[in-house]
Amino acid sequence: MSSVKTGESFDKHKTEAELLMEYHGLTLPAFYSSPESEFDAATNGVALIDRSWIGRIEITGADRLDLLHRLSTNDLLKSKPGDVVGSVITTEKGRLIDYVTLLVGETSILVLTSPGNEERLSHWIEKYCIMDDVKIASVTSSTALISLLGPKVGDVAAPVLEANLRPNKFQKVLSAFGGATVAWEQRSGLNFVDILVDVRHSTRLWDYISSKGDRSEIVKVGVMAYEAFRISQGIPQTGGEISESYNPYEAGLIGAVSFTKGCYIGQEVIARLDTYHKVQRQVVGLVIAESTPGESGGLVMFNSLEIGVVTSMSPTPIRGKTAALAIVRNGTVKPDDVVTLKFGEQKTEATVCEIPIQL
Repeated sequence: MSSVKTGESFDKHKTEAELLMEYHGLTLPAFYSSPESEFDAATNGVALIDRSWIGRIEITGADRLDLLHRLSTNDLLKSKPGDVVGSVITTEKGRLIDYVTLLVGETSILVLTSPGNEERLSHWIEKYCIMDDVKIASVTSSTALISLLGPKVGDVAAPVLEANLRPNKFQKVLSAFGGATVAWEQRSGLNFVDILVDVRHSTRLWDYISSKGDRSEIVKVGVMAYEAFRISQGIPQTGGEISESYNPYEAGLIGAVSFTKGCYIGQEVIARLDTYHKVQRQVVGLVIAESTPGESGGLVMFNSLEIGVVTSMSPTPIRGKTAALAIVRNGTVKPDDVVTLKFGEQKTEATVCEIPIQL
């Protein structure tokens, strides 16, 4: 099963971009105009980005909802066809397998996974699918996932896509770019409108939305600005905050955990962490006001003590500031504290801040 797509829409973006860079195993636009202007669109307006690096799994069969309910932290049995539900998949020890977005349909559930996590998540689901009537199929290579994001996306996306959009709902639409599934996910104050379309129509869809840019304030965004946006908003990602090293509390995902549903894999551990206040670490924002000597994986030092690790770092500064995320021991630092980041023999200073990070 492949978890990476190299569809035609990516090739189209390469001709439009000012610079290319590697991102999740793909060569993608680093930026179209400038990282700062694109970051501003994502944080203050509406940004357009091809997020086809995200894995896409379709699950069918009579037991699909029940199985996913038993494996994930949110109460899926309360969901109805057309709902968009965010949930977390954890190990028996309450550690993170993935954060997923579920599009609950009449006959299937579409699962959007973190980048590069499609195959692992599919195997994890199959591990617990013993007598269940469930079929799992990848649709990553046959589809594209193009997203509109930003605080104004609710007002802009509906007329552009000719859809009656509602938060945390999805629908099928037919328009100038052919049939598509349009889902509006709203969580922690963030808004993503994801358009899932047949890969054969992806360039047509991209051109269609791009053509509305001048009238609708839609700005094409590359991965430099997207990463700065993701990190500044505290959105966790595989290889960083989403890892079996951390639990949902530590990665800032506790909002996707239900404490009233029945059992799920890892439920006992997460419940004990909540009941007995045993969470030992937390994710914090960092702002670095100089060029950085490293990437994620650096140590966070405070008063000469190692207190955590850098889990994500923006590939580009915004207005002279580089955003990063770190998971540190509880009670060791507070906002405005200055910590030292150690990357091998190199060091730099960073200021602790609350999430979302202001740049």
